[in-house]
Amino acid sequence: MIRTDSVPPSNANVTIPRRYCSVSKIRYSCNEFARPPSSLLRTGLQPTLVISTLVLEEAGDGDPDASRDRLAALEPLTVLDASGDSIALASALIQARAIPAGAAQDAVHIAIAVVNGVEYLSTWNLRHIANPVAAIRIEQACRAAGYEPAKICTPREIMEARHEEL
Repeated sequence: MIRTDSVPPSNANVTIPRRYCSVSKIRYSCNEFARPPSSLLRTGLQPTLVISTLVLEEAGDGDPDASRDRLAALEPLTVLDASGDSIALASALIQARAIPAGAAQDAVHIAIAVVNGVEYLSTWNLRHIANPVAAIRIEQACRAAGYEPAKICTPREIMEARHEEL
C-alpha cells in the first residue's frame, strides 16, 4: 500500500534524511538507491526515499508493462502530496526564472520536495534541475520564498558519494 505523508518524521534529537526521487523512468532500482551511505549506517539511521503523486503519474505513463513494473517498484515508498504552499513555490520558481514556464512540472517536483523539508532531491533532469546554473537559481528562489532548498543531485552522485565513504 502506498503511504501518503506530508509531515517529516519527527524525533526530538534525530533528523532522518529523506531523498526525493523525481524520475519518471526508474533507471536504478529504488531499493539500491535507497540504501544508505555507510556513515549513515553507523548512526543507526535509515534514510527514507520519498516521491510525489506527480512521480506516480509520470511512472504510469508509456508502455503498460513497463509502467506496471515502475509503479510496483514505487509502491513501498512514501508519497508526498502537492499542497497549496508547494504550488505557490512552484509558481515562484517560474516567476524567478529558476525554471522555464514550459517546465512547470519540474518546478512542482522541486517545490514538493522543498516544502516538505526533504534534504536531497535526486533527478536525472540535467536540463532544468540538476545542473550548476539551474541549482543556483533554484536555491535563490527557494530562499527568497522563505524555504531552505533541497540539495540537488543525480542518483549517480549519491551512489558515488556512498562508495567514497566505504
